[in-house]
Amino acid sequence: MRAGVAAVFFDMGGTLRYRIADPDARRQALSELRRALPYDGDPEELHRILEERSKAYKAWSQETLREAPEEELWSRWMWPDGDSDRIARMGVELEHLWRATQGRRIARPDTPHVIDALDRRGYRLGVISNTTSREAVPQALVEYGVDRYFPVVILSSTSGHRKPGTRIFEIATGALGVDPARSAYVGDRPSRDVVGAKRAGFAVSVLIDDDRVEVNEPKDEFPAPDHTIQSLSELLDIL
Repeated sequence: MRAGVAAVFFDMGGTLRYRIADPDARRQALSELRRALPYDGDPEELHRILEERSKAYKAWSQETLREAPEEELWSRWMWPDGDSDRIARMGVELEHLWRATQGRRIARPDTPHVIDALDRRGYRLGVISNTTSREAVPQALVEYGVDRYFPVVILSSTSGHRKPGTRIFEIATGALGVDPARSAYVGDRPSRDVVGAKRAGFAVSVLIDDDRVEVNEPKDEFPAPDHTIQSLSELLDIL
């Protein structure tokens, strides 16, 4: 173990997993969204409408550092056109379909090995993730065979707080019972992962930076991470 570090927290999207295009899944999800909403127009026009509304919601969430649950996300932001109670009841399903239009999410090849190795070295592990879905991350951890390593999984969609705000980090370290000053954080976005971890007083910030994930933000505008890696396996040399 690295001296002074007792816990390692991970971001999810772009860190433990990444996204690849899946045109067939996109078409299928759009078709199901049209039926569920319902919407009689062109599927691509529906996608354009939802994309614009998603951008408006994202701007609000980034400004307020808040995350709405799926019920509010869909009835207030994504589809305020219909019966709000019905849309709210369908929020989890609708968000699942919308996320499916954005591509298929797969684990990094070395995720299971690295997580198991860190656990065997005695680190306590957790997840801190910005996500609009309350189910996607827990389901993915089960799918990847690593759920048993993570007793604490704190999501913006369930906590209501987003990175880089410090509250979501405080909730996570409190739930795991560790001091931020004895914690490391691994993420892929300087603006929320490096900034958030440093603001929260984490001992170590690690940025994973490779061509699997496109990060459209200027890195030189944000504090530098303590370490930059190109694969999760490099963590085993740092920790």
